[in-house]
Amino acid sequence: MLEAPTTADLVKRRHDLDALRSGAMLLGIALHAGVAYTTARWLVNDSHQSELFDIFANLVHGFRMQLFFLLSGFFTAMLYQKRGLKALVAHRFKRIFLPLVLFGAFLCPLVSWLADKSAETEAAVPVRDYHDEAKDEWYAVLNGEVEILRSYLEQGGDVNALHPEKSASLLSIAAMTGNTECVDYLLGEGAKLDTLDSDGGTPLHSAALFGREDVVSLLLEAGADPKAQNKYGYTPLDSAYHPWGVVQWLAGEYRIVLDQPSVESDRVKVRSLLEGAGAVQNIEIKEEKVTKVDEALQWLMHGPSLHHLWFLWFLCWFLGGFALVVWLLRRFGFLARTLPEWMLSFPGCYVWLVPLPLLGQYFMSRGYGFIGPDTSTGLLPMPRVLGYYAVFFAFGALLYTHGGEKRLGRRWKLGLVIGLLVLAPVVLELEFHYTGILEGLTWGRETISDILQVLYAWVMVFACMGMFRQLMKHESSKVRYMSDASYWLYLMHLPLSMSVQMGMRSWDAPAWLKFLIVCAVVMIVLLPVYQWVVRYGWIGALLNGRKNPADERC
Repeated sequence: MLEAPTTADLVKRRHDLDALRSGAMLLGIALHAGVAYTTARWLVNDSHQSELFDIFANLVHGFRMQLFFLLSGFFTAMLYQKRGLKALVAHRFKRIFLPLVLFGAFLCPLVSWLADKSAETEAAVPVRDYHDEAKDEWYAVLNGEVEILRSYLEQGGDVNALHPEKSASLLSIAAMTGNTECVDYLLGEGAKLDTLDSDGGTPLHSAALFGREDVVSLLLEAGADPKAQNKYGYTPLDSAYHPWGVVQWLAGEYRIVLDQPSVESDRVKVRSLLEGAGAVQNIEIKEEKVTKVDEALQWLMHGPSLHHLWFLWFLCWFLGGFALVVWLLRRFGFLARTLPEWMLSFPGCYVWLVPLPLLGQYFMSRGYGFIGPDTSTGLLPMPRVLGYYAVFFAFGALLYTHGGEKRLGRRWKLGLVIGLLVLAPVVLELEFHYTGILEGLTWGRETISDILQVLYAWVMVFACMGMFRQLMKHESSKVRYMSDASYWLYLMHLPLSMSVQMGMRSWDAPAWLKFLIVCAVVMIVLLPVYQWVVRYGWIGALLNGRKNPADERC
């Protein structure tokens, strides 16, 4: 278990893991530079997209933050044994919590503002998808592609089909997007007005929730029941009164871009339409179900976004958990004996490395263009995401406390081959059907994919640790410099990346060129600022500790 602090000379600096943690941050900058050129929905979407960036984003997202949190757990345990719990908390307060508050105070509103500006011109940027599977009926209703819908139905497709993962009908999804052409076409082809989604809601519920006034009118004219109730007892009028957090969450699930003031205004009009059609608000159910606590939880999870700074907030939660475990072990020593020692040491701990994160992976969202864990950017972390990453943080802490780190990744070259050339291709094929060779696999498909995604994360994490341990045996001043700079670069990169992406969005240039330009601009702008303004000033002292230029070689 966690031992008492030792003397400082027993704790050696791990230059390889420092560099690896820095690499994970820099890889995040590249990820955010490239995700605008994927077919997934993001803060900025470009008209020039490439399947290669879909693959790149998935390969990175599938292991990067798992690696980062494992290393964070490792360094947390190291600092605890070197300085003790109080010093650890004080250090993390300065290095993590204060930067979160200070940088978040202006970066989060700035990123949100840029995202809103990007959404205002979203209609001018066609979201094209290169996945064969994505160019199906579900892609069609989300993107208003009536011709794809027509082809699907002419080939014998079911107009009342439910989404295989989200259990929403074609008509319901079309109603969410507000595309009247798709809605009108589906109605003309016989789409049922009473087809129920997973929550028992009808297409009218969906249209009302998103304030789609024209769609609500179409559905009512076609005979939709304004008094229909879903399995929670909500009517379409209740849906039109749901808090914004619910709307925002569902929009995120389907990657639908919304302008809140416009949607809220349209929802008022929808309420009038529904009331005129005889709809009633189920006040009794509303009072019982949509409580202030429910609204507060939705707001905390899906309201104000921490954007790319969410990882700092997660680290605060993990530090709290670490401190709690230390306190409990000090106060109740017998707790250390409740679990067999072999489960906490190596190689016995391997028995829970897959099952525990698999529990979280099982509940992650699917079908949105990315493998691996969801991203939780709200003030209240999603339990499934927090629990998933907590496993990696805890493993990192045990890795330092119980040893065994040098045994990981010894065959890192083989690990990279297995991860990148075996596990990742199979997972991508299972999730996105790039080639279609696994389309016949239906039984246990999602479970197999979840297991392989967890294995991919661990294999890549261990391989990266082994690779850096071999390649970074000795300290390098240049690598050390980039390790220090990476924190500043990551904190500041997103608004700059988004601005450049938005500025180039209308350019008729290949995705790879735009990607390189974004990466280059971030480095060209932020690195000099780090050197001349940040490194030896109070910001540098806050992020990395005070440095004296006289003590460093240029």
